[in-house]
Amino acid sequence: MVPRTFLGALATAALAAPFHWLFVVVAGAPKVWSLSFVRMSLAFLVWLPLVRLGQALAKQHYHNDQRVRLAFVLVCASQFHLLFYASRPLPNIFGLVLVLWAYVMLVRRSFAGCVRLLAAATLVFRCDTLLLCAPVGLSILLRGQMGFVPFLVAAVTGAVGSVATTVAVDSYVASCCCCGTTTTTTTTTTTTSKTTHMQCTHTYGTYRYTYTHTHTLTHMSAHPNA
Repeated sequence: MVPRTFLGALATAALAAPFHWLFVVVAGAPKVWSLSFVRMSLAFLVWLPLVRLGQALAKQHYHNDQRVRLAFVLVCASQFHLLFYASRPLPNIFGLVLVLWAYVMLVRRSFAGCVRLLAAATLVFRCDTLLLCAPVGLSILLRGQMGFVPFLVAAVTGAVGSVATTVAVDSYVASCCCCGTTTTTTTTTTTTSKTTHMQCTHTYGTYRYTYTHTHTLTHMSAHPNA
């Protein structure tokens, strides 16, 4: 599964960056800790709208009964599939974050915000979110919660804004990653190779990983032709 945008990765990296700097850069912790910080940051991004959704349900439909919020969170926490994928950096999970916030907006009766977030999740992260947008959008229109013109304006503004953001950000990041200069020179090359076998052992918690790394060092001496 190949992500179509850098937006989700950048948001997660921005949230994990202070922990990476404090523990890895300053304290000298192993770099593998950065992976844990990124995974925990993404899990937080999923957890936050889930909690907000439980609070919105309790407030809007159950007279702010906090037992409803607690029951909702416990039911979500008991779902293996959700917990298994909550911290995995996949397009599905980045889209899930926006969808959860869209449901928060829907329960709070902020229908324009809900439509904008669903449009962004569909166009930026997962196009098959359209299967969710269709019933939600029809429900909003058929119940008279939004008129057709305000609904269309919200959908268009959400689509245009999200597409403009992803095009601007992704174009800049891609240009930084792919830029380079190619120079062609006719040369006569002499190559000398040296192969080194190295055994490495890494300890992470209670686990120890041992592997053999083969490295070939190639020295090339070039003599430009006259």
